[in-house]
Amino acid sequence: MSAMTPPDEDRALSVQTAPKSPGPGPQTGSTPLPAEPLPAEHPFWRHPRIRITPHVAAVTQVPESARQIAAKILRFERGEPAGGVVDRSRGY
Repeated sequence: MSAMTPPDEDRALSVQTAPKSPGPGPQTGSTPLPAEPLPAEHPFWRHPRIRITPHVAAVTQVPESARQIAAKILRFERGEPAGGVVDRSRGY
C-alpha cells in the first residue's frame, strides 16, 4: 500500500479480530492513517491487537540531533521555551 492510498480500516479490524491460528498472526504492516492525529474515538486506539506508532520520515542524523537536544537543554535551563514539546491534548 502506498503512502497515498487510504487504508482499508474495516479489513484491518477484521484481520486483527479473526481467531488466531498457530504461529505468527496476520500483519497489516505499516498502514497510513486516514487523518493525523487519529481521532480519540477511533477504534484502532482501543483494539488490543493494533498498535498505533509514529511514522518516521527520515533517518535520524545524530550530530544534528545532538545539537538540537543541547540547545533545548540550554533554553530550558535559562527558563525559555524549549520548543517542539508534545501536546497530548492534540493527540500527538
